[in-house]
Amino acid sequence: MKYSPHDYQTYATNFILTHPVSAVLLDMGLGKSVITLTAIFDLCLDSFLIRKVLVIAPLRVARDTWPAEIRKWDHLRGLTFSVAVGTGAGAESRSDAGRFHVHHQPGKRAVADRAEQPAV
Repeated sequence: MKYSPHDYQTYATNFILTHPVSAVLLDMGLGKSVITLTAIFDLCLDSFLIRKVLVIAPLRVARDTWPAEIRKWDHLRGLTFSVAVGTGAGAESRSDAGRFHVHHQPGKRAVADRAEQPAV
């Protein structure tokens, strides 16, 4: 689908690109995911300022919403991702992916890369 951002979405994307620490506070359904993904795409694949991004999100958002948004928008083609949910051996990740999603369950340790796990 072709992305034709509203003015506030363009403003928010540019804000992320020009502020290393930023937050997008919008109501549900106003495009926070596509705004953020557009900024990530630009930082990774246009300006080459970053190589990987770690996204920590609620389970449903990490597992369902962001992968669907990446597949939905034409301008995000080329952005690779891996979803890692769960803890310990149940969490899967790929070190060659451009972005990781990790769901953190309160009271349990989230795992982004098995190679980085400390020996227990």
